[in-house]
Amino acid sequence: MEKTLFQPEYRILLGLIRQARRDSGLTQEQIAEKLAMPRSTIAKWETGQQRMDLLEYCSYCEGIEVDPVVLLSQFRAATTETGSESSQ
Repeated sequence: MEKTLFQPEYRILLGLIRQARRDSGLTQEQIAEKLAMPRSTIAKWETGQQRMDLLEYCSYCEGIEVDPVVLLSQFRAATTETGSESSQ
């Protein structure tokens, strides 16, 4: 099985996360300061070089003032529209 890091659905999620940060008006540097972590970590998350775990995802969403459930709903809608979501 292909690692999730390389699946098309993961790329969709990364795009939504990146766009949500941009929509919040924050730079990677600003979100990194809010979360007290290196900017390189934010960049790696947003580019898929490093996987974000659930707690990091929730912290990231809190930092950009986006409800994590709303962002996941957008992900679900995007993957359903593109037919990327696998059958359950």
